[in-house]
Amino acid sequence: MIIHKNLRLLSICVSCIVILTGLTGCVFSVTKTPVSIITKTLNALTQVKSYQLYTDFTDGPGPGSTEWKGTRVIDVSDKAMSMNMAITSGAFLTTDEEYFVNGQDYLKTVAEANSPPTWGWSARALVDDVWNAQIEIPFLTELLKNPTKFGSLETEQLNDVGCYVVTITPSAQAAIDFLVSQGEPGGPAIGTWLWGGGGGVLVRTDTYNYGSVELWINKANNLPVKVTVNLDFRGHLNMENPDILDESLQGELDFSNYNQPVSIQVPQDALNAQNVSNY
Repeated sequence: MIIHKNLRLLSICVSCIVILTGLTGCVFSVTKTPVSIITKTLNALTQVKSYQLYTDFTDGPGPGSTEWKGTRVIDVSDKAMSMNMAITSGAFLTTDEEYFVNGQDYLKTVAEANSPPTWGWSARALVDDVWNAQIEIPFLTELLKNPTKFGSLETEQLNDVGCYVVTITPSAQAAIDFLVSQGEPGGPAIGTWLWGGGGGVLVRTDTYNYGSVELWINKANNLPVKVTVNLDFRGHLNMENPDILDESLQGELDFSNYNQPVSIQVPQDALNAQNVSNY
């Protein structure tokens, strides 16, 4: 009789545990949303120590558009980078090779249309604006903060990686800052228009016509694998420049090899370059 009572009590306890476990799962499970995913991505990006990056951007519209294709290896911890960029405008090709090491910025540009075609190596102090523009993450982070609109949350396999797919509409200022950042070095010449041909402050964020950013985010670590950016601008830029802007930028950023060991070797010719002023 005592054995039966004990078995009955044990059965009741097991049932309670099962029910409580189920309730706990219901109470503490969090529904994933575009906002929650982007919040985790922003946090994960602050923890990144190194990565590789491929970028492909095209301006426009019209037959005079230019394409920028670049590969970068970036060591955030040591503030170091190696980059190769190919810039194609019609039949003309320009290439940039750039290194950031020990607080120095080494750059060589080769333009086939020039005579002689190479500008040789230059060296200058690495400044924060150039660093932030080349590594992309600071301006990508700005795009992701406080967007004006979120799309629906989707899922997709990308190169055998399980991803969340989120689309956002960035703010006007974030879109402009991202566009200007692509001009370091040899990027879209939008900067000459934005600053009114020299000096002045951009005051017309209403030139921002349209923008979207789509992200494929690795489910396992919340870091972006692929990002596509579409930005479009129309209208007067600032008080000093009466020109009408008709400019767009379409691009893709592919991230890989997060937090892997990085080795950046600067060519001896670059190390021997004469230092020049940043201004």
